[in-house]
Amino acid sequence: MKIELGKYAKLLIIMVLSIQTAYAGGNKDRNNEVNSSNIMEKGILLRIEPADARQVDNWFFSNTELHLIGTSKLYNTEEDARNNAKEEARSQLGDYYETLIVNQARIHAAVFDISSDIFDLQIAGQELNERMQSVSQALALREYVTRVFLDTTTNSEVYEVFALMQIDKALVRQAIDSYGQEQAVDYSRRAAAEQDAQRRQQLERASEFFGDNLSTRLGF
Repeated sequence: MKIELGKYAKLLIIMVLSIQTAYAGGNKDRNNEVNSSNIMEKGILLRIEPADARQVDNWFFSNTELHLIGTSKLYNTEEDARNNAKEEARSQLGDYYETLIVNQARIHAAVFDISSDIFDLQIAGQELNERMQSVSQALALREYVTRVFLDTTTNSEVYEVFALMQIDKALVRQAIDSYGQEQAVDYSRRAAAEQDAQRRQQLERASEFFGDNLSTRLGF
């Protein structure tokens, strides 16, 4: 049984933390990547796999796991598309928390008037992103759906994959809080050594931002 487009739309609706990136996923993937503009404009969709609609219907999300759906670019092989989709999901994890901590830190800095030379928001975001990239290696592929298109220039099939990835929330929370605790200790140390009262207060406020439960501050 072929998947109706209405059924397939469920896949798009349940995408969470979906951040589209230009990440190509390695040299092997880039070599087999297909120029998608002509193919997508013509919209020649041959089929969707698996053909059983229940595969999409049965996708669910638990309270103990974090789920991300990676979307691949078009590739000549399904394997390359699947690998690219997995890497795109891993990239999402870091990008999402980088954006989140920068936004929260910006609000905190504005409320407590912390200068940028003391509290560098971008560095905090980049550092947390790096932590999340390490954690993202634990993301596991649970399900995937493949859309098969016709490349009319070569009269061959090309592939786009949506990969549902999952990771234990406890691992993500632990990584966030570990980073936060390290930063809180560092800012407290710098505050204790600071002679200028105004700068010392700003350093203390920065330490408070990271605190013992940074994950809670980030709405985890």
